[in-house]
Amino acid sequence: MPNFKQINNIGEHAVDQFGFIDQCHQKNLKTALVTIVGIIGRASRKLGAHMVVCEDGTYAGSVSSGCIDGNVVAMALDAIETGQSKRVQFGEGSPFVDVKLPCGGGVDLLILPMPDADVVRNFLDQLMRRETVSLELSEAGISLAVCEPRDEIFQFTYEPKIRLCLAGRGLELLQFCRTAAAADFEIISYTPDGADRDACAAFGKAFQLSAIGDVNNLKADQWTAIILLFHEHEWEPPLLEQALATDAFYVGALGSKVTHEARIEALKLRGVDQSSLDRLRGPIGLVPSMRNASMLAISTLAEIIDHFQRRRSNG
Repeated sequence: MPNFKQINNIGEHAVDQFGFIDQCHQKNLKTALVTIVGIIGRASRKLGAHMVVCEDGTYAGSVSSGCIDGNVVAMALDAIETGQSKRVQFGEGSPFVDVKLPCGGGVDLLILPMPDADVVRNFLDQLMRRETVSLELSEAGISLAVCEPRDEIFQFTYEPKIRLCLAGRGLELLQFCRTAAAADFEIISYTPDGADRDACAAFGKAFQLSAIGDVNNLKADQWTAIILLFHEHEWEPPLLEQALATDAFYVGALGSKVTHEARIEALKLRGVDQSSLDRLRGPIGLVPSMRNASMLAISTLAEIIDHFQRRRSNG
């Protein structure tokens, strides 16, 4: 029996979890996909949360915040060995009376050994193209969803990872990159400073701006937040004009209330309409007047998450 080892640098998003399956497939290692398909009462993870277990004992993700993960890994390894999928329940109503969930609820898990490599690859390709994608899961396996859920067939829909598009320079830009990377955002940064570009490249894609307005054809979808972090505000108008013309769910810029008022006037002179201006956030952050770069990053990322969740709740 291999030793169990959780891989801590793999995120909770589906693109990370299924990416781990794909990596194992490329190494000719078998895996099992564990999914929460039912919740009784309370649970620390949401319906559809995954854990991926590799035959070498490594695993990514969690279905319980750790309290039953060891038991689940053992069952997943058994499923890999036998090639048989299984449904198991832990917590309330479970036959495993000695395994409790501290939250007091219960979870119903579907363990699927050897998920189809082509389905996994196609699923990842769609997510990487920034598209929503649905999967059907049953004890027979997984497939890309093409119909409504039915009894004993579970369907889950996945969105692309939140992308953070940053433009700026200096400490604020670097702290936003560090904090967002820790929170598992996808990061793209633009800066006129070569040293900043090199530092930001450790956290995602990074590009150097050669002149004001150098970013042409800035593209952002409905899962993208755009933040400008310049103290030299002359960089802002052409970038914000482009940003407000995209589908980004959040657009904001660093600066005080006075700075923001001047920014709005500059954009009006460029012909930006009022409905677009109303989308622009400033000052940024849930906590006002933060003058510490790391705290500003945390405050603003919290505001972005709040924006994203509100938009999702409102349909």
